[in-house]
Amino acid sequence: MNPSTRESRIALLKKLIEIPSFTESTAENDAALFIYSHLGAIPYFKAHPEHLSLIPTPLEKDPRPLHAVCARVMAKIPTPKTLVLISHYDVVETSMYGELQPLACQPNKLADAFLKSPHLLQPQALEDLKSGHFIFGRGAMDMKAGVALELELLRDFAAGHLDLDANLLLLVVPDEENTSAGMRGAISALKTLQETEGLRYIAGVNTEPSSCCDEGAHGENILFTGTIGKISPFFYSIGQSAHVSNYYSGISAALLAAHIITLAEARAEFADTEGKSPCLPWCCLENRIIRESYSVTVPNRNATFFNTFSLEKSPSQILKEMHEIAKNAITKTIDQLRHSHHQMSQKGYPLPPFKESLPQVFTLKELSDKAATRLGSKELLRIELEKINTDLSGTIRDREVQIAETLYRLSDINTPGIIIGFLPTYYPARTCRPDSPIDAPLLKTIPQLIEKARIYGEELHIVEAFSGICDLSFLGFQGNIKELLTYEENLPSQGLNCKIPNDDLAALDMPVLNLGVRGYDAHQISERLDTRYSFDILPKLLAYALKTLSKES
Repeated sequence: MNPSTRESRIALLKKLIEIPSFTESTAENDAALFIYSHLGAIPYFKAHPEHLSLIPTPLEKDPRPLHAVCARVMAKIPTPKTLVLISHYDVVETSMYGELQPLACQPNKLADAFLKSPHLLQPQALEDLKSGHFIFGRGAMDMKAGVALELELLRDFAAGHLDLDANLLLLVVPDEENTSAGMRGAISALKTLQETEGLRYIAGVNTEPSSCCDEGAHGENILFTGTIGKISPFFYSIGQSAHVSNYYSGISAALLAAHIITLAEARAEFADTEGKSPCLPWCCLENRIIRESYSVTVPNRNATFFNTFSLEKSPSQILKEMHEIAKNAITKTIDQLRHSHHQMSQKGYPLPPFKESLPQVFTLKELSDKAATRLGSKELLRIELEKINTDLSGTIRDREVQIAETLYRLSDINTPGIIIGFLPTYYPARTCRPDSPIDAPLLKTIPQLIEKARIYGEELHIVEAFSGICDLSFLGFQGNIKELLTYEENLPSQGLNCKIPNDDLAALDMPVLNLGVRGYDAHQISERLDTRYSFDILPKLLAYALKTLSKES
């Protein structure tokens, strides 16, 4: 077999783009079947079919047959050392393409359509299109170009065109754009291979687009030596219902939530800035009053959840911060109601005396413990939650909020309060540790890789953590493994809707890096890949990185 070329990479990329593997669609798994078939045609896998497999990675409550593709090529000289290539084949939906939506997955036809309707593109995107150096289409940069590169690297290694002192394992997963069910489902397979085949994973390499989460990186090449952590703090406010004409007899859950948002949103003190890569403040992703039907009453239930990034903070630490936010929100709510009642009374309105009450703060674990006590055991609670969860619909977060409501009823809490916990999905941070012998080969490889890039006229910029969702989060857990249990215990469903195999994750530990393609406008109509860097220079840098890592480990 001839070595891969620019032309072969482009041809493979276009075939991948043409598969409409939209996240949560019925066609998502078609990409896995194509990749499996493509690799199966390589002579190495014809001779070693046991080294190529489809790994079932079912989404919770999803009957679709989603699979990850796992393929490994063993080094000529037997060794346990194994490099892991990670990528995902799912892509986001295409409604933003408007009238061109039917062409979003047909790169050639889409380019022609843009030339006929240039007003659909911004000037820079139109200039890139006319240059002939860019491929447009859904998934062109995020991240089917990375998939194509990794497939070609594996093919070259299998054919003897890539010299490595290690085995090379490829894992291409579904569902990265949703809850990373693909990667969560593949963790156990990685651990099993590690144990049954005696593999020692020396590094995990991803090819997510470098500029995907950094608008200031246009034209730059970023090497990420880790990936940021992400968790969703969840507040379930319980007020006291009353008719609006008797307002001061109630406590508005919406008012509690308003103070929670004011206390948590955009507060620098809650941003995790311990690392070199800044983690931005909390952002409220959703706030909703919970009602079964329209009612002219003071709302007594409200769900609020946030996004927060972390590099150092654990779920326990974030839960502690949430507790303080909830306590302060309660204090401010009662103070505001008391002050308002006093002002209204001063104006002469005949009001009943203001009844002091102090809502409590509960964690979701405490709530579930109360519910389990009432039902008789934790096992009976789990059976009840599984039965309820089977009948629920909506997104995973919708279902979690509905389960929180169920726990509230089962726990028989009769006083106002705020319940705190998390919503899926938790992405643990992974960073390069200077004092770790496991990470030492990566630290030795980085300066060599920078010099290699300069030979090709490119400057690699080192950043500590990839700032978006990334499957590299699941290649091991840094920190106390008990934190994974803290997270799971404080999910409404206790992990029913978003399970992380904690023991398997803890068994993995490898340095990670992301050296990705160059492209622009991920998830937008003008998503495009720069083929000059991505398919001419980056393959050489990736091959050099793998080779150096294999020799330094």
